[in-house]
Amino acid sequence: MERKMRSKTSWTVVVLCVLASFLTVGPVFAGEKELTLSPINPEFQEYMDLVRAREAPELITAEGYYLGLIPAPLDVSHTRGLSVIPVAKKVSYPASYDLRTLGRLTPIKDQGNCGSCWAFASYGSFE
Repeated sequence: MERKMRSKTSWTVVVLCVLASFLTVGPVFAGEKELTLSPINPEFQEYMDLVRAREAPELITAEGYYLGLIPAPLDVSHTRGLSVIPVAKKVSYPASYDLRTLGRLTPIKDQGNCGSCWAFASYGSFE
């Protein structure tokens, strides 16, 4: 029983150490760029004002559900055209690629009656 408890405690310590290491790495990278808040979408602000004042009965069903489009809370129109993922440069690849011409593939050898030379040849084509 004591051994089981000791094992559970050691696993808990290991998990906490791993979590702590992840949490300490984050702030190092967070200081690289200045973070700013996105502006609030004026359409969303108008929608919320109507909801709070209950001035738009056509937006609410008898059961209390809201109808129609709910505008996005943040105005992200200033990010149009920006990409979060860096775009890779277009690269043209050769029409064929043969490792034999580069001397990077061993030649196919006769494996006797077992026919394993076919296996070597097929895996060689994958390389």
